[in-house]
Amino acid sequence: MVLLISVQSFSDYEPSGEPEEVKSICKFKRLAEVERACESILSVSSKMKLGNDKIYGIAKDLSFRNGDWVQDADSALLMPFDESDVPNNFSGIGSTLKLASFWLMGMDFDRQPDDVLGICGILSMAITRNRTLSDIPQRWSPWFLTSPGYSDLTIIFEGLYVEEAKGGDRLMCLLGTSVSPFSDSSVDLYELSLKYSCKKRFEHFFKKDDRIMLVLRYAQIFSLTSRTILGEMRSLNKKSDPKYFDKVRISSQLSYDSKYHFVSEQLVSRACNPYSCHELPDNNRIRVHKASQFCKVLKKIETNSPKTAKNFAVFRALSPSEDHLYSGARTGLSGMTISAEGTWSSSTGKLCMVGCIGLENDANGCDLGICLYL
Repeated sequence: MVLLISVQSFSDYEPSGEPEEVKSICKFKRLAEVERACESILSVSSKMKLGNDKIYGIAKDLSFRNGDWVQDADSALLMPFDESDVPNNFSGIGSTLKLASFWLMGMDFDRQPDDVLGICGILSMAITRNRTLSDIPQRWSPWFLTSPGYSDLTIIFEGLYVEEAKGGDRLMCLLGTSVSPFSDSSVDLYELSLKYSCKKRFEHFFKKDDRIMLVLRYAQIFSLTSRTILGEMRSLNKKSDPKYFDKVRISSQLSYDSKYHFVSEQLVSRACNPYSCHELPDNNRIRVHKASQFCKVLKKIETNSPKTAKNFAVFRALSPSEDHLYSGARTGLSGMTISAEGTWSSSTGKLCMVGCIGLENDANGCDLGICLYL
């Protein structure tokens, strides 16, 4: 096992990233439809008012990159995947990643009442063995791309955003438009993408699908026990429709652009005082980890000579078949991933942390003690 540590198209134009293209996808023509489809989801008992200052502050928190997504086995698949890039006898478990990135592209400031905000965004869903998703959207219109070892589905969404009062979740419910990768099973998707990937008519081989619902829940603050973004995407088509797919679950974490709140002192204290960190193990039992990321961060702190410093980190254990670079870029918290918070002492070089496993925004699963000597 390898341990990675990270510290705190239906349009006729080609994308260039200009503001005019944002306007072309953020038309806010489906908000009335969203209200009807999402009524039961958005009807929280008490909502926060969304003033302009608050809106500008939260906008950066709503996007995420390279989160995880999963579907149950034997389900109606979201998209196909071409595995011809590996030998027939290859059996590398974990070598394939399912990644999801969401970019908030625009907000409807003219909307009333003041506790609901119209929003639009782009969701990219990929199955990949040889790359991660880009930092910015690669397509500004519905699109499906496939090649050996890589499939990517782009969905354009419009929806509504609310915040639950009294520390509840931030919630988005959106309706999306894309193309259905399975709407024409008679074509060879890879051959088709090779032939048309640089042209404008590739998307006409697939049927438009505007019956997609996405629900995303965000924690109000970024902390150890309040860190996750959880989502669910489902098809509103009938199961008999070729465009239907079974439920997709999405997970990520609030970005490092969000302010992290160190509010888990009680959990850290319980894990570290008293704790076996005070007793160094025998030399033959010490495992030396040569990654330098922690040392680079803490060296900056040590230069300013504080006695202690609080830290937050994400630990990931990877199987030998996983690409360490691509898997290390994930932001999802599923699988063998630990979120941890703790305190580092510059005098002893000891970093003691409490670790949490799982996707829930609570203290359940926060029962791991972690000791590092730096």
